[in-house]
Amino acid sequence: MFLILFGTIVFGQKTNDSLLQALKKHTERDNFRCAILRELRKNAVRSLDYDLADRYDAEAGKIALENLKKKRTNKKLIKQYKQFYADALSVEITYYDNKNDYKNVVYYINRALKLHYEVDSKDDIGYDLMQLGNANSKFGFIEKATENYFKSIFYLKKRQGIVEEENNYLCYIYDKLTKIYSDNGDYKRAIEFQFEKLKITNTNSSQVYFNQKINLQNRAYCYSQIGTAYSKQGEKDQAFKYFYKAIKLFKTIQYDEGLAFVYQKISLSYYANNEMQKAILFIKASQKSTSNVLLKIQNDIVLSDIYIHKNKIDSAYIFSIKALKNLEYSKTPFENTTIYQNLATVYFKKSDYKKALLYAKKSIAISQRTRNLEAIQNSNKLLYQIYKLQNKNKEALYFLEKANQFKDSINRKENQNVILKADFNYQTEKKEAKIKDLNQKKKISELESNKKSILINSIVISFLALTLIAYFLFSRFKEQKKNEFLQSQLIETQKRLEAEKKATDSELKALKSQMNPHFIFNALNSIQEQFMYGDKLKGNEQLSNFTYLTRQILEVSGKKQITIATEIDILTKYLELEKMRFAKDFEYFITTSDSIDEDYLKLPPMLIQPFIENSIKHGLMHKIGMKTIKIDFDLSASEEYIICTIIDNGIGRQKSAEIKAKNQNNHLSFSTTAIEQRLDLLNGNLKLNHLVVYEDVVANEIIVGTKVVVNIPLV
Repeated sequence: MFLILFGTIVFGQKTNDSLLQALKKHTERDNFRCAILRELRKNAVRSLDYDLADRYDAEAGKIALENLKKKRTNKKLIKQYKQFYADALSVEITYYDNKNDYKNVVYYINRALKLHYEVDSKDDIGYDLMQLGNANSKFGFIEKATENYFKSIFYLKKRQGIVEEENNYLCYIYDKLTKIYSDNGDYKRAIEFQFEKLKITNTNSSQVYFNQKINLQNRAYCYSQIGTAYSKQGEKDQAFKYFYKAIKLFKTIQYDEGLAFVYQKISLSYYANNEMQKAILFIKASQKSTSNVLLKIQNDIVLSDIYIHKNKIDSAYIFSIKALKNLEYSKTPFENTTIYQNLATVYFKKSDYKKALLYAKKSIAISQRTRNLEAIQNSNKLLYQIYKLQNKNKEALYFLEKANQFKDSINRKENQNVILKADFNYQTEKKEAKIKDLNQKKKISELESNKKSILINSIVISFLALTLIAYFLFSRFKEQKKNEFLQSQLIETQKRLEAEKKATDSELKALKSQMNPHFIFNALNSIQEQFMYGDKLKGNEQLSNFTYLTRQILEVSGKKQITIATEIDILTKYLELEKMRFAKDFEYFITTSDSIDEDYLKLPPMLIQPFIENSIKHGLMHKIGMKTIKIDFDLSASEEYIICTIIDNGIGRQKSAEIKAKNQNNHLSFSTTAIEQRLDLLNGNLKLNHLVVYEDVVANEIIVGTKVVVNIPLV
């Protein structure tokens, strides 16, 4: 499921089938399901199925809210759920917006905005501020709306890269600001906003994201809006320059609705210049070019306005009523003060003062919401005339004063517009002069920079040369250090291999010592004697011991360590075989201290037997009387090595040496030498001074035996 979602998101293959399949399989209410719902919601929006998009948003919002109520510590996961929940609030915003509930619309937008601030989602902050601007604009709070739109632009421009959706939002906001400033007579700013929008549609990189036809549509609409603004400023030539640019683009992409829009704007321009026949010609061309209901309503209103101006009241009445019926039939939230103002004027001309009053008051109500000062002034003026003809002087005087108040406001706006226009021209000339000055300064700076370029190039080349030399020397030094390190590693490896070889050799030597021919001959000879002259049952038992001992020695010889219990078992079998060589005057004892865990502690195999063999061969063999050997295992106080103590009651080392001398036997014990080498290898970390210690056992100043202490390091 993850691969399906990843593939669809990364490679742009967001097919509903794969996403719906993933949603069906992934039933767990977690962030992954929310992510699938978000992709489905985007596809629904692209298909203009907003009801389905809202359903996906609503489910994602519920899942996110459920998870936010749980106590979580994963900040990344919390951030994701906040993002999903904030996105889902759009359902509530749409619901209350359709009900014209300003209070709740603003509440839910601010709630989403707060969450998007918390997760630092600049794109979403920009969108929320745009929605807030739309809400304030719709309900007549123009100053607040303007502030919201500017903040939205700030955040949308901070987005990463160029995104189609955010570019569309910017275009939409620039259109909104254009209308606000045009309605307030600031045509200079209105034009500037359209040029900002034009920058987006002219950006080469935007064509990657924008469909080419939609991109050209946006540019054409920009030209149309710029032409309208110039027309309202009285700059007819500039206005028609941009109008014809728009017509050319709309014809290129064969977009009739766009053509109808431009024709309407041209008609209004001719109407403003009192060229009524041309105005009628273009408004009828607009009406033929479109099937858009709102555009047709607007065209009927323009025709109604023109015929009122020409004092053709019947024609004006026909188009006014037609526009009103189409507006009511379409059930759109579109509001236009002119339609009610025209109907009020028509009924006034027809002396139907009751209906004239009704529509004039409706015109004022809408004009106040949209801050259309000219429409308010005209409607108040009409109300003054109606009440005056009805001899209602008090009401007439009230609306006359209102009309004059708004006339003063309009005059101030017109004067302000003249000043703004002059300022615009001044700023343009100032910019051109500044550009010329900058060009001259640029030429001077280029001449001066040529003088410096040679010096700078020399410094750069020198720096690069030094850098290359330094890099070469550093690489050489690094290579030498690397070789030294490898050489030291090689030496260490050789030492380790040599140590391992010595350990192997010592193990082989120990095996050889334990299974030397002398021992085998003696053991087999003793067993043979049992069969020939002694107890055959005992002989058979000892043969079994010999076989078991041989097998055990061969098995453990390949191991690095065996347990103390296994070692004691081998020594017991060995001592049982040695016991057969003596009559009934040989005893052995094997003990362990309480600190020894026989089944846990381990020692290298074949370490102790050679020392026991030496005790029997050189100490007990030449003794008359009872012969005993004691073997004890203990653990050092530091628990770093095992102490094995071997005590015999033999003739002692001195007498043994004398016997060897008489027999002219100068042979050094091969087995014990090998064992000592093995112990030295194990002693690497502990560094014990005496691994094997030999002592005489003395009683009443007479040597009564030998004691051997073997310190075996624990590995």
